[in-house]
Amino acid sequence: MFETTRSLAKLIYKVRMTILTLMLGVGAILALVNATTANGLGLVGGILAVLALIAGLSISKLDWQDRQGEAYRQLGRDIRHGINLSTSYTFNEPEVHRVDLATLEQAKRMASEGVPIDDICKVIDPGHDGHLPAHQEAFRRMVQAMIEQA
Repeated sequence: MFETTRSLAKLIYKVRMTILTLMLGVGAILALVNATTANGLGLVGGILAVLALIAGLSISKLDWQDRQGEAYRQLGRDIRHGINLSTSYTFNEPEVHRVDLATLEQAKRMASEGVPIDDICKVIDPGHDGHLPAHQEAFRRMVQAMIEQA
């Protein structure tokens, strides 16, 4: 459906541009035939001739762009066939940290004394230093929220 619609649109464009080219060409010829040094129709005829040339060349440029587009589409198809992408995801079991009231009270007391949040995290989870930085940041935020809410 798309190709027939595109072909129809191209045909309409080519017909319109051909008619426009002919009209501009006839106008240029008439202006140049009737041109004198006094009326300036030579300049008008020249401008109309240039516009006719531009309109005529746009028809051939449309076909050239289609040929170029097909070459790039074929290149894209070739590249897509040569590339094989695959993705895989692994998920770890969620970690559960149970904090009893005594540990929570100790964490609050340490926070009120100005102890850094990393030290508080080490009290709750002794292996805190061994985790990845993103995991440590998430754990710090969770501990901070527990301290502030309780």
